[in-house]
Amino acid sequence: DCFCVRAKDGELMLPPDKLCDCLVRVFGLAVADHASQLGALLESGQGLQKSSLATAEGEPECLNFAELLIFARRIREDQMKTLRKEFDSGFGGFASRPNSPERPRGGDNMQLRDRRAEVEEFAKYDHDQSGTISERELRSAMRRHGYTPLRTVLQEVLEEVLDDP
Repeated sequence: DCFCVRAKDGELMLPPDKLCDCLVRVFGLAVADHASQLGALLESGQGLQKSSLATAEGEPECLNFAELLIFARRIREDQMKTLRKEFDSGFGGFASRPNSPERPRGGDNMQLRDRRAEVEEFAKYDHDQSGTISERELRSAMRRHGYTPLRTVLQEVLEEVLDDP
């Protein structure tokens, strides 16, 4: 119902003032600030290099569905970067994969007390003490940091971790 403007060819378009609402419906309130910035760019006519509804510079631009998906993907990527930074900082910077080159190995650079602090921080989110983070535990951790994650996003994150060597 956000696509309420018809282009000359009859295609339904999303007006720039509806972009923020549309993206918040898909990704939740965590993306509201970024989505409103993108909407403001579109309203000023500076949001896209080339859009399906080319207008004079400074005029509002509308999006077709494919262009909305591009914006949605950009929002999702920005949100994932933000979550990764916050998650890594919440675990002392060592939340990356165990074999990751940026993660110090056992005795190389990390002292025992740092390792204990990391384990204690992890235990705050590992409610069932399984040694792993379930979807429910990840959702709880994200909510503590002010995010309301969608189930599909959580499943993608967990699948990505499982797929990494």
